Amino acid sequence: MSALMQYQDQLLTLNGDLTSATAQQFYDQFSLLLTDNKTDICVDFSAVERVDTSALALCFSLERMMANQAQVSYKNIPAELQAIAESVGVGALFNRA
Repeated sequence: MSALMQYQDQLLTLNGDLTSATAQQFYDQFSLLLTDNKTDICVDFSAVERVDTSALALCFSLERMMANQAQVSYKNIPAELQAIAESVGVGALFNRA
């Protein structure tokens, strides 16, 4: 499945599988959509079907892209992604207010 995302009104909605097979596509799309973005964004995982550890790596890549520019928040985090984050000690990434 190809990587798809929509960005509208500070909401970045991800669609499809967020796995090692699609990680580079998502990263490339993040880079194009968020170049010079100065507003806070919320990443919505509600339409994501599958995740693996690559999804967590992409979240950290997004955090680095947005560092010193804007805040990143997350919603509708898949239970599997939350479990991966907790298992490596970074569960707080998804629990920020």
